[in-house]
Parts: sequence; C-alpha cells; structure tokens
Amino acid sequence: VRKIFYEEDLVRAAFYKKYRGGVMNLESPRESLAQQFIKEYETVKNELAGKEEVSEEELFRRTEDRLKEVGVQLK
Repeated sequence: VRKIFYEEDLVRAAFYKKYRGGVMNLESPRESLAQQFIKEYETVKNELAGKEEVSEEELFRRTEDRLKEVGVQLK
C-alpha cells in the first residue's frame, strides 16, 4: 500500500507541531482551528501565485499574521 500525502497534510503537520492540538468539540458545526489555518494558507498561497516567490515558512508566517488580524487566536 502506497502512502499518499497531500500538501494540506504537510501544512496541518506544521500547524500541529507549532500549536499542538487542543480539545475539539466534534459536534460543533464550526471548522477546527487547524482547518481554518489550512484554508487561509491556501488563500495566501493563491494570492501570491505568480506575483512573488515565498518559502513555505514565509507562507506559514503570513497566514499566522492574517488570522491574527481578523481576531483568530492561535495558541
């Protein structure tokens, strides 16, 4: 069986490495903090596509900044 990794798996792993996982309410209709981060990461990446080259670390940092600007508390 071949292992399959998606780009979002790598982003999720980096997110959990830095912020760890907390308690999750599985009945909540809201997206998890990790899922919000992944969506915003993809948005930032798409906005920069073809405009400037940035590293994965820089994309991660810009995503953190963007989420903090709109009041998302990353712990």
